[in-house]
Amino acid sequence: MKIYKVTLKPLDWFFFGGESTLDNGVKQSYIAHSEVFPQQTTLLGVLRYQLLKQKGWLWGKEHDEKPSRSDVDSLIGENSFSMEDVNQKFGRIKCLSPVFIEEDKNERVSNPFYPVPLTKDYRLTFDSNVSVYLNGQMKKYLINDNNTFDPKKYSNYIRYQGKDGRELVIDDIFVPRIQIGITKNTDYGQEEDDDKNRFFKREMLKFKTDEFCFAFYVELDEELKNDYVFLGAERSCFKMNVEPQVDATGVCQIYLDNHPSKSERGRIELLSPTYIENLDALNDICDFHWSYQSQFRNLAMVKDGRGKLNSGAISYNRKETSFHFLSAGSVLFFEESERGRVEDLLNDKHLQDIGYNYFNSMNNNIKNDQ
Repeated sequence: MKIYKVTLKPLDWFFFGGESTLDNGVKQSYIAHSEVFPQQTTLLGVLRYQLLKQKGWLWGKEHDEKPSRSDVDSLIGENSFSMEDVNQKFGRIKCLSPVFIEEDKNERVSNPFYPVPLTKDYRLTFDSNVSVYLNGQMKKYLINDNNTFDPKKYSNYIRYQGKDGRELVIDDIFVPRIQIGITKNTDYGQEEDDDKNRFFKREMLKFKTDEFCFAFYVELDEELKNDYVFLGAERSCFKMNVEPQVDATGVCQIYLDNHPSKSERGRIELLSPTYIENLDALNDICDFHWSYQSQFRNLAMVKDGRGKLNSGAISYNRKETSFHFLSAGSVLFFEESERGRVEDLLNDKHLQDIGYNYFNSMNNNIKNDQ
């Protein structure tokens, strides 16, 4: 097995879609804002594509070899990521870490940046003399000791801390640009949408300096090479650099070792977007959790049919499902005696293998079958 650090440096403006984009059928606003990070499923897709490309197994190229279906499945797995297929494998791609931002001021020293916990700089405690009902359960009330919390000014969710201790906000890392566009309903026999539904603004992003890039770790049973890749809604070009990690003991361990968070009694910090199937159970166990939710739309191409890859006998159906994830930086508070039950709800190897459901006390559980 080989562990690599993969960096992605955009060559121009980029746009990562999410639930707020205009082409998902929602259209709650004519302004679409790019997500800050690419989805983990996007990174997995890039890796699967690159391995096929390196083998010369891409469809539609006359000079490419004609691989068998079993050859392809062995290399990259049968299907794209599915939330529902918990036994899913991706061939020689074993696991990848959550994506993070890296600052590289010279070729020898790099500085990773991670989202800070949403509670950072607020002295929080539970007051056993004040009780409230949450989801029908009596809970202790969370208060702010120094009375400094102002929801109108609260912006911790856009702060990032480097391994060197420095903190940056979004404006220190990214520069936005508005792109004007137009969409038209091209279905036969349907009238054009009115102007407010056809015109839109899209906020693109770019790193403020060339020293920033995206990065993640990946474990492969295959060599991975430097290349140029395309990702995002605009198929923006990124320079992909691949660096072997000689002394790494595992993808999860190297990520946790580099992350500045610390495990504390009675609390867990989420280090990546995290899906919890039974959120009601988490609410019952926790005294409180300071978190945000984001919607994740899982688009999976599912194989339908039999035959060889290039025989035309295989078709793929597009299956779309939506899930709610707790954001990175969310903090869960609970009685220490309940830690095991909380960790059981968070641990999901299927999701952890592609960089979701990381948390700062998972070191003890990570002998993670890697």
